[in-house]
Amino acid sequence: RAGLAGIVGLLADIPSIGVAKSLLYGETRVKDGVEYLEAEGERVGVVLRGRGGKRCYVSVGHMVDVESIVMLVDSLGIGLLIPLQEAHKVSKSSLRGP
Repeated sequence: RAGLAGIVGLLADIPSIGVAKSLLYGETRVKDGVEYLEAEGERVGVVLRGRGGKRCYVSVGHMVDVESIVMLVDSLGIGLLIPLQEAHKVSKSSLRGP
């Protein structure tokens, strides 16, 4: 269950979260109005709805728990997705070439 965010966070000894545009592992369940990401019966993240209702999956990485992710999502909302969107733009433009 260790994703890239967890590995990078561990190696750098910094808190980290994983953010993905698709469900890579586990399933989702709604409880008390929050859509959680679960793996093997354990809560490991939350689902954030972006523009147009698109889902984004935010999961624990290193030194971060689900409650911290919920607070982060509550405070940043879809602003949390800005780094992911920018990385996506850069990767697409690099594929096109100069």
